[in-house]
Amino acid sequence: MASARDTDKSDDALPKGRYSRMADGKNFWWPSKQAPGSAKVRAFRDHWRSLCGDRQMPPRNALDPLDMTALLPHIVLVDVLREPLRFRYRLIGTFVTGLAERDATGRFLDRALYGPALEAMIWPYHQVIESGAPIATLSGVLFADRDWHCVENLFVPFGENDLVELVAICVDIDRDKVRRDLNHGLILDWAQ
Repeated sequence: MASARDTDKSDDALPKGRYSRMADGKNFWWPSKQAPGSAKVRAFRDHWRSLCGDRQMPPRNALDPLDMTALLPHIVLVDVLREPLRFRYRLIGTFVTGLAERDATGRFLDRALYGPALEAMIWPYHQVIESGAPIATLSGVLFADRDWHCVENLFVPFGENDLVELVAICVDIDRDKVRRDLNHGLILDWAQ
C-alpha cells in the first residue's frame, strides 16, 4: 500500500496524544509491509480465501462456524446496517470477550461503547466496506483497558453484488509486542 508516510519515521512526526490520533481514525493507522504473524489470523485468511472462489467476497451464507471451530473463540461477526451506516456485533468469540472482560454481542459500535477510541475502532470497517477487500491491523487493544497487549486483527467482507453485509474479524494477541512499542496502529499486508 503506497503512502507518503514512512513507518520508520520517529513518533515526533505524529500528532501528540494517543487519543487525539485515535479520534481521527485514518491518521491513527499507518501502512506497513509487515505480514500478519498470528497463525490464527493466517488460518482465517486462508479459510476466507477458500470461501471466495472466483468472487471478490463470499456471500454471507458461506460462513459456517462448524468449518472453523478451532478459530471461533477468536472470531467476531459484525452486521453492516445502512441508512445510516452503523455496525452491530452479531457474535463475539470467548477469547475476545475474555480480553475485553465484557460481551458486547447485540450492541452497536458507538461512542457509548468505545469513547475516544471509536474512530480508530471503526476505521478498518469503513475500509472493508469501501473496498470490498480485507484489511489486517496491529495495534494496542482499542476495545478494552488492556493497553499492555497488542492485537492483530483481520477484517474480511461477506456479501453479494459488491455490497458488504457482514464483516468477520479474527483477533489474536501479538505476544512479541506490547502497547508501548506502538504509538499508532499498523495496517499489515494481509495477503502475505
